[in-house]
Amino acid sequence: MLDSDWTKANASGQVPWREVESLFSPPPTEASGQNVALRGVRQGLTMSQQAAPSSRCTCLDVAVGAATDPRFSWMGELPRLSPEQIALAIRTQGSRCAAPDEQLRRPSIFAVDEVDGNTVVVVEELPSDRPQALGAIVPLPQKGRSLYVRARGDKGHVAMYAQGPKGPASMCRILTRGAPSNSSMNE
Repeated sequence: MLDSDWTKANASGQVPWREVESLFSPPPTEASGQNVALRGVRQGLTMSQQAAPSSRCTCLDVAVGAATDPRFSWMGELPRLSPEQIALAIRTQGSRCAAPDEQLRRPSIFAVDEVDGNTVVVVEELPSDRPQALGAIVPLPQKGRSLYVRARGDKGHVAMYAQGPKGPASMCRILTRGAPSNSSMNE
């Protein structure tokens, strides 16, 4: 029932006023201390040119680490990562590749997937009219699982990036959680 004559002045002093709650913002106790970056592809993250990679995959150097790792170059403010996140950046300089012209290659991170506890970063060949994404904030794989990089397949064609010894459909393992980092270990 609507009371068209009601005003705050007419309200009885018996009921305390209640603060309006928002459906879209967490309570202050939840938000404090957990202001971490969202996972996903980052155009403002790259690997420094002189940085040693964590791993070398087919046609790619890959670095993983904390956001503060000096191998990374960030545009803008340095993000804060949760303990379950890791930064990843790719580059082609320094990698071994059978491509005829290294300057024509334009790798870009297409997606970050989680599959059976593994984290899979998908890399595509990018045309010159689109901006490259050379970094991502990715979830750490579950304990005993791995972080992989793989090429994106498009209409039967698989890009040359991150192919393992089993051919174009395989992936390059970057690290296994709970095990020491094994550089350039492929699957």
